[in-house]
Amino acid sequence: MNATEPLNVLVKLDKLLDKHRIGYIVVDSLADYLLGISVIMPNEIDILISKENVGKPNTVIQLEYGIDMLKPVRWREEGMIRGLYGRSLLDGVPGDIMADVQFKYPGKWGLFIYEKLLPCTMETKINDVAIVRIPCSEIQVIADKALGRLERVKAIEDVIDNKECSLRINYCLLTI
Repeated sequence: MNATEPLNVLVKLDKLLDKHRIGYIVVDSLADYLLGISVIMPNEIDILISKENVGKPNTVIQLEYGIDMLKPVRWREEGMIRGLYGRSLLDGVPGDIMADVQFKYPGKWGLFIYEKLLPCTMETKINDVAIVRIPCSEIQVIADKALGRLERVKAIEDVIDNKECSLRINYCLLTI
């Protein structure tokens, strides 16, 4: 799969979520790619939404696409990550829908909540059609370090000087 497939599906998903007033933030490999990290090729769409909206994508995808999600959104715990999570398949592109995601750090969990993360995002344009929000590069580095993705951390740090948000990162994250 090349990067244009997830981007094209993201444009469709953006219109769908906007129509139903569901705010979201693009995260993980697609966010890295949209930051300008060309060595990372996204093969799926990962979005973070608010806990209040977590059940809506199940219904919206069923109504608009006539398909059920592969995994309805519910609490899941897998290794270094836990939270509300579901999986869909839209036009052949897998997508993860998440809320209240937690990453394990030594001795604590870092909590990524949509409402807290939103001020630490930036807008980026896709195909001159849609404008989506992605976490600033510092947040992506924190998440990738927690997941042990050091090659991504290095790639992001190589372009971080041009993409810094200059925000208080501690404000964006909670630790539990």
